[in-house]
Amino acid sequence: MKPTRQNHPQSGPAIALAQLITEHPQLPMLNWTLHRKGNLRGALHRVTPAAAMEPTARDVLAAWAETLNASPTPPMTFWSSGDDQTLVAQHVLTTWRDVVVEIAIYAPLSEYPELLPAVAA
Repeated sequence: MKPTRQNHPQSGPAIALAQLITEHPQLPMLNWTLHRKGNLRGALHRVTPAAAMEPTARDVLAAWAETLNASPTPPMTFWSSGDDQTLVAQHVLTTWRDVVVEIAIYAPLSEYPELLPAVAA
C-alpha cells in the first residue's frame, strides 16, 4: 500500500517509514531523518569496528539495499578530522512507495579490508 500524502508534505514519508520498519522488522536499526521536502534518510555512523555479534556496516547496507531493491554505491574513503581516522562511506538512493529513501553508512576502514592497500599507497 502506497502512503497517501495528507495536508503536510512529510505525512507520506512518515507513513512510509512506519510501514517499512513494521513490514521488515528484521532489518538493522538506523538513525532516521525526515527532511522538510519529504525525503527519508537512514544513517549508520560507526567509528569503531563492529562488535563480534554485530553486523558489519557493509552487511547493514546490504540488508537495506536488498529490501529496497537497490544497489549500493561503491565504497569511498575519506578522512574524518572529527574522528581522526579514515572512514568509508557507502550509500543507497532509491524510491520506495513514492518516497525518496537514502541510506548512508559511515564505517571504519577496518570493515573494508580490500581498501587498505589503496589508502596506504
